[in-house]
Amino acid sequence: MRFTKKIIPFFLLFLIISNGFSFVLEPSFPHRKRIGFLNKTVHSGKRIAFVLSGGGARGLAHIGVLRALDEQGIKPDLIVGTSMGAVIGGLYATGYSPEQMREFAHSLDWREIFKPSPKRSDVYLTQRLETERYILSLRFSGISPELPMALSPLQQVFDILSSLTSTANWIADGNFDNLTVPFRAVAVDILSGRVIVFGSGNLAEAIRASISLPVYFSPVSLDSLYLVDGGLLAPIPTEVAESLGAEIIIASDVSIKEVSQKELSNPIDILTRTLDIMSEGTKRDERGLADILIAPELDKYSGSDFANCDSLIEAGYRCADSVLRDNHHTLLHHNERRYYVESISDKNPPPLVSQGKWAALSDIQDGLNTLYQTGKFSKLYADIDTFSDTMRIAYHLVPLDTLRRIKIAGVTALDTVQLHPLIDSLIGREANLVRLQSLVDSLISTYHKRGFTLARVSQAELSNGTAYIGIDEGTIEAIEFLGNEHTRSWALERLLPFHTGEIYNERKVKQGVDALYATKLFDNIYYYPEKGEGGVVLKIRVVEKLHNMLKLAARYDDVSREEIALEFSNEDFLAAMLRFRLGGKYGVRDKWGFCGLTSDRIGKLPLYNSLEVGIREKRCDLFHMDRIEQHLTMKEYLSFRLGSQVHRFGTLYGEFNLSFVTLKRGKQKEHFRRFQSIGIRSIVDTYDDIRFPMKGRYHTWYFKAVYGLPEGDYNFTQSYGDTASIMCELKTS
Repeated sequence: MRFTKKIIPFFLLFLIISNGFSFVLEPSFPHRKRIGFLNKTVHSGKRIAFVLSGGGARGLAHIGVLRALDEQGIKPDLIVGTSMGAVIGGLYATGYSPEQMREFAHSLDWREIFKPSPKRSDVYLTQRLETERYILSLRFSGISPELPMALSPLQQVFDILSSLTSTANWIADGNFDNLTVPFRAVAVDILSGRVIVFGSGNLAEAIRASISLPVYFSPVSLDSLYLVDGGLLAPIPTEVAESLGAEIIIASDVSIKEVSQKELSNPIDILTRTLDIMSEGTKRDERGLADILIAPELDKYSGSDFANCDSLIEAGYRCADSVLRDNHHTLLHHNERRYYVESISDKNPPPLVSQGKWAALSDIQDGLNTLYQTGKFSKLYADIDTFSDTMRIAYHLVPLDTLRRIKIAGVTALDTVQLHPLIDSLIGREANLVRLQSLVDSLISTYHKRGFTLARVSQAELSNGTAYIGIDEGTIEAIEFLGNEHTRSWALERLLPFHTGEIYNERKVKQGVDALYATKLFDNIYYYPEKGEGGVVLKIRVVEKLHNMLKLAARYDDVSREEIALEFSNEDFLAAMLRFRLGGKYGVRDKWGFCGLTSDRIGKLPLYNSLEVGIREKRCDLFHMDRIEQHLTMKEYLSFRLGSQVHRFGTLYGEFNLSFVTLKRGKQKEHFRRFQSIGIRSIVDTYDDIRFPMKGRYHTWYFKAVYGLPEGDYNFTQSYGDTASIMCELKTS
């Protein structure tokens, strides 16, 4: 039997009652009540914990398990999750229903969110033009190349988790005990080999750490910790739940037990299976700590089988429904002392208790909770007198007064006119906390739908017939960057489409984070709001990549023969997000060297600018006077470009060139010319992939006027246009 701090007061209370004493019972609330007219109540009885294992895509079965628990009225006092169990458990703890999670799982493009790089459409076209002509890129620390830590940094996954949990995390003040259901995420510090249990902090980051399967997904560096998947040491974290005082542990185990040889098709699959086998002993012990074990039959599903979302959820539901029906009495009833109810002072007593029947204290407590949830009373409690095995109950129920006025303060971002019909329907009637809370929830919901996800209630009071509602909209007090040891904070802040003094808007914050990630200067970007002195302090923590890169490319054709291109670049030159490039191309007929400096922005304005100098020697064959002659062109040039970014898919810029050209045809003497040119160029590129595009368009057009110097001969103009469109639909059987 497990003893917790919660049992001891009840045990002492029972000893006192057995000798005959009087005491008072009131509705029971969580240890931290939210600001509002109506708070949730907590059930009396044993402390129930839901424990959710890891298992990759198989973890979607947890959604079905939670649905079965909800249907049978079993509510947890604690949720503990590892890996995918931390994802599902964390969302459930913040208030998402199993049905909402099912719909969300359907809406995700699971292949897309695990990709290791930012979406091509998020990267400035001018940056793509510089990088996509190379087939291999290596980052260097000094002279040592850096290899990737994992196949994916999971940035898109973190962004999704943050958008789903930031509001709940903000309301809970970063304390996971203050969520709708107290929650713990389990990870492992790979440096010390310790299990790390997250009970506070950034909820999205804690969940992200818990799913960091080695080799697949990059670890999370947090303070002195280097965190990976919690399933390595706590695949079914029942021991964590027990240590936190759980008296009844319901564990959902969707971990992989056996695999076929076909599923081990590469070294990574073999590594994953090896980790599963090594943790099997731990799983056996953890299963033994569960009072109720739910283990759906999922043998035909792999850990990456996200396409079978509905089947996985349904399998979890069927198994949980069967197991819970067999154990329902154990969960909802416990060995609590019962008393014969000798008298009840109220003619309409709360449910669960009747005069002339036997009842437990928890029945009275739950009845008061039910009455409170009607929202009809300003005060309610019960005086209890016990005499050996009998009790007398006197209920005190104080109804609310008539509601005469509603005052709302702090609203600046919304027009409250749409709330007037609802407000008018409440005035002049007996006040009801349920209806007032519905008004508050409607107001906050309107904020959230517009992206103001940190708006919350700062005041909810009912006094002398007047309801006072205060709203804290969540104004950004400060923006702090963390982890940027190289890049300057002002260079980062200029990419953000918002500033201090604005109301926090999740959509704008997401746009800013996407813009930062699209620079390809960071492995990960974690962002989370914290409470400041009078507003929101937005903290953005970046994990920087090495900035020195070596890029390589090679090609061959029958005319130009073999060619190789090489470029050294510093992607964050002067720590100001400038790109310095030094490189060239070497071939039998074409040699080229260049040095350039590029920026995609000037201040906060999306103005592309580039300065480049170079030298090029190119040989070509021309048919002249019945014979083929070899022409040699040697050019030294300076080029400057300035223009506007058209969102992320296009650019329009002007270009100035100054060239010194030496021409030689056959055995004739060299001719030297100087040219200057001015032109305009437009490029639009919406291809989803540069090498094998499946959809998108490409348009380019330019006009250039060239003037020979100093004589003015060889003047000419050039113009060119090109367009292409691709739409490819693949059908799979």
